[in-house]
Amino acid sequence: MLLLQGTSSGLTILTQGGGEMLYGRKGEPIHRMPPFPVEVKSTLGAGDTFKAGCVYGLLRGMRGEDLVRFASACSAVAISRFPLPLYPPRLEEAQKLIRENSSN
Repeated sequence: MLLLQGTSSGLTILTQGGGEMLYGRKGEPIHRMPPFPVEVKSTLGAGDTFKAGCVYGLLRGMRGEDLVRFASACSAVAISRFPLPLYPPRLEEAQKLIRENSSN
């Protein structure tokens, strides 16, 4: 993580499946965030949904912790259903998951 973070001019995010996420910017400490607790039905599309959440968050002006939390919520909603193409996460679902787990 330090090597990636040190060579980037932006936010570096490292996901680890069901493990905690690591994120940070060059010259800053590495931050950690646990994933949202959901019942996993399928992990197919989890990474793509995380990236889509990042893009949406960037377009909405989210930064740092808020961006990572939002992308993680999108991915958590996605893995809690099957099949994902028929039931993609909705904005309201990600926001609700964040509200319900605000202590994370």
